[in-house]
Amino acid sequence: MRLLLLPLVLLVCIGLNAQTPVYDILPMPAEVQPSSGFFDWNNAAFDKIPAPFAFFETWVNNHKQGGNTKNKGGKPNIFCRRKQELGPSKSVIAISPDKIDISAGDDAGFFYAAQTLIQLAERNGNSGIPCAVITDAPRFGWRGVHLDESRHFMGKTYVLKLLDQMAALKMNRFHWHLTDAQGWRIEMKKYPKLTSVGAWRPDRTGILNSEADTAKAGEPMTYGGFYTQEEIKEVVEYAARRQITVIPEIEMPGHATSAMNAYPEFSCTGGPFAVCGGAKNCPYPNFCIGNDATLHFLEDILKEVMVLFPSEYIHIGGDEVERDQWARCSKCRHRKDSLGLADEAQLQVWFTKYIEQFLVKNNRRLLGWDEIMEGGNLTASSGVMVWRGEDLARQATLAGHEVVLAHHYYFNQYQGRPESEPVSSGYLPLESVYRYSRVPEGFSEKQRSKILGLQACLWTENVNNPREAEYMLFPRLLALAEVAWSPEKQLDWERFSRSLPGWMAWLDKRNVNFATSIFNPTIRVEPGGGGQVVCRLAQQVTHGEIRYTTNGTAPGKDSPVYTEPFPLSKPCIIKATAFWDKTHSKTIIRHYKPSLATGKSFQLANLPAKQYNGDTPEVLTDGLEGALEFHDGNWCGFYGEDFDMTIDLGSEQTLHRISINWLEMENSWIYLPLDMQIEISRNGINWDRIYELKKEGIAAVSASPIKDVNVIIDEQDARYIRITGKNPGRHPKYPDGKCWLFVDEVQVR
Repeated sequence: MRLLLLPLVLLVCIGLNAQTPVYDILPMPAEVQPSSGFFDWNNAAFDKIPAPFAFFETWVNNHKQGGNTKNKGGKPNIFCRRKQELGPSKSVIAISPDKIDISAGDDAGFFYAAQTLIQLAERNGNSGIPCAVITDAPRFGWRGVHLDESRHFMGKTYVLKLLDQMAALKMNRFHWHLTDAQGWRIEMKKYPKLTSVGAWRPDRTGILNSEADTAKAGEPMTYGGFYTQEEIKEVVEYAARRQITVIPEIEMPGHATSAMNAYPEFSCTGGPFAVCGGAKNCPYPNFCIGNDATLHFLEDILKEVMVLFPSEYIHIGGDEVERDQWARCSKCRHRKDSLGLADEAQLQVWFTKYIEQFLVKNNRRLLGWDEIMEGGNLTASSGVMVWRGEDLARQATLAGHEVVLAHHYYFNQYQGRPESEPVSSGYLPLESVYRYSRVPEGFSEKQRSKILGLQACLWTENVNNPREAEYMLFPRLLALAEVAWSPEKQLDWERFSRSLPGWMAWLDKRNVNFATSIFNPTIRVEPGGGGQVVCRLAQQVTHGEIRYTTNGTAPGKDSPVYTEPFPLSKPCIIKATAFWDKTHSKTIIRHYKPSLATGKSFQLANLPAKQYNGDTPEVLTDGLEGALEFHDGNWCGFYGEDFDMTIDLGSEQTLHRISINWLEMENSWIYLPLDMQIEISRNGINWDRIYELKKEGIAAVSASPIKDVNVIIDEQDARYIRITGKNPGRHPKYPDGKCWLFVDEVQVR
């Protein structure tokens, strides 16, 4: 990565010596009023300053020419004044050629003012800090980053580095996911086996999480790690000096495998349980909440946690609980019946309230994932972290809960095309992070007041180490930092995207890894008018120039430069690469295989879900086949709805073959249709059914998850083709959810 972006670093450094002021601050302040001149920070002399602002003093002393630590005999020219009337985290910075005045409402305001000045000094180099009056305050009080360390233990060195990155971007909540099925990462003095046993599992390095199986008999447990309580204290104090609150997450009552490996007596069955190597065959035993001893066990854990973490909120997880385990447990059934509860969902609400009351007695508040609302009657004082969509945010705020919005900010998702990215899931490009509405539409002022803020979540099932974690976080965390901090009027995607090469050079200088997916070309095929089919090339962020070929050779300096969509008339291999300075992006390759349906009009009775080409269903016939990774931009996904497509070929054609691809990945809730049918018509009124196949037949087409159903037709003439697939409907295991149907290339020959 550093080699790839080195020319960017040089370009930025060259620009820094110019006298043109650069007011490039991230996140963008509420207001910047530029004026002429520069303040020479090499001559900085500090008056009495609050400790949080000392970060700027330290930066100046470390970067002064000659390494001076003080302005020898110079009069103070940097002044800090506390003005409580400004309010929390707010600051006003007045920069003139001879002094800098900083006013702030509290310590956080001084700290964030220091970060602003550091950025201006770095971006303007030897020119100095450009003069201006900068008024600033955050949009949200909660600007968070979540790190899952249960799946892969990252270690203290990386966590401290991440806190530095957060601080520079004015983010102030570190949500630390310390326990889950794959590992317990926090020392508990009263229960030492939680780390001596629960922190370790078999080494599955190099194996995808989905294929990483449980431990074999006698296999050594060598992979893992944990934080001692002294290390936890060090991290919490380090964060606090940077105005960051650390929120611990201790999963309960589900996702408890690592704890149950250590203390199976607190489960419903008594164990033993297989040790998870990853997701494959991993058991997910719950805590037995019908057992009083379990409740005391969890209280003891939380007592130690609260000593280590002074945060107002303690996160208990509460998500994806397999409640049917309680239905089979005599102690849990007795608890449910004795309390007069209708079902296991209400039993979980009872447990959540029990833990909440314990936390309240200790002057803390409970925070959990949005499943804690299921069953109803959750106390309004509980905080809800929404991860499953806007509807849950609406439900939570109407019920009076304070809410953190995380549902659109899962940074473990792909940020570019899957074939050029590490294995992941979902799809969340940079622009989507930046442009997404921060508060859902239709919220009342009262509901809006319940939104604490926004949070990026990095789940690490397939993120094995700190460099990979940084790659998934950046540059998307730059976007979220601005969205969570800056007022609506300052959000400008075009300005932000133009600044990205400079900010990526800024990351590179700090040895922070990041993705360059935003510069990779994208290849789309679409109708071009007049019966033509054209190829459109683009980038998430325009940078350099795109060169392409259609003959299978690699693009180079002699290849055509892309300027506008170009026509496609026959099968070909399209390759595209972006070039800038002396480097280039990854080369993106697509195989174009047109059919009679390519570029023709069609109708869908149900549109695909928005995140799976709901806006561009034409990918169904664009001649580009979807790959095994269903986030590649080619598959159309239908959530709980049938597939019903009618194609108009424009005129009667003699048909020889019709094919369609279905995808089967039940772990991702993607199921085959219960049956599929094909009908043809000359006039769109009278239809002949020419093919039908049940689910079992579709499944037998191939051992691959992609089922390419080819239907040979005995030269029948038709203009219209109708293809349907019956969605199974409700999810067979999770009745509150629905099945997906995934369909891609429909070919007619």
